[in-house]
Amino acid sequence: MIDFSKTLLILDGPSDIKAMKGKLQKEFSNCPQFRKAPCNGHTVTEEGYVNGIFGIINLALNQNYLNIFCVLDREKRPISATNLAKNIHNKLIKKIESSTKISKIELSEKIKIVAADRMLENWIIADLEGIKIRKKLIKINSKQELFDGKSGVKLLKQFMIVNYNKVQHAELLFKAVSIERAIKYSPSFNKFILMIESVKSNN
Repeated sequence: MIDFSKTLLILDGPSDIKAMKGKLQKEFSNCPQFRKAPCNGHTVTEEGYVNGIFGIINLALNQNYLNIFCVLDREKRPISATNLAKNIHNKLIKKIESSTKISKIELSEKIKIVAADRMLENWIIADLEGIKIRKKLIKINSKQELFDGKSGVKLLKQFMIVNYNKVQHAELLFKAVSIERAIKYSPSFNKFILMIESVKSNN
């Protein structure tokens, strides 16, 4: 069992937080503390994102969190999800290192970044078989493919019987996703799960 008591998860928006909280609570019977990133979207630069979350990260370090995780959407940025996360991590560590006594090695161990490719909805449609359990929402003939890199919202709308509403549907659908199946169809979700599972070795 994973103990999230010393873990902080920073996400792009309130709907993402609601969906993620519901999913992690269902899977692990507990969940991290959550914060919303002050700025997000494909127009936000890497530096802008780092500057936006800098205060949240600093406070979390002072509050002795062992794990500080950031999940952002790649959206339409012209860079891979992997490189986006790597660039932000490097810039964030460099910025924090200059204002703390914590070593670079320790900061790198505590702070991790994952970018969804391209958004949370891509992680939901990484397990179409799982979300078909929501029979009133998902078309039975929906066919699973590798959807990372494509518009998750646009595709999810095609798979749904009703109009997709993130506030109403994201948490319900995300809870139905099988982690075991989804990590096979979404490399970015697999990176997220590996990040979450790293909590085991820190508590």
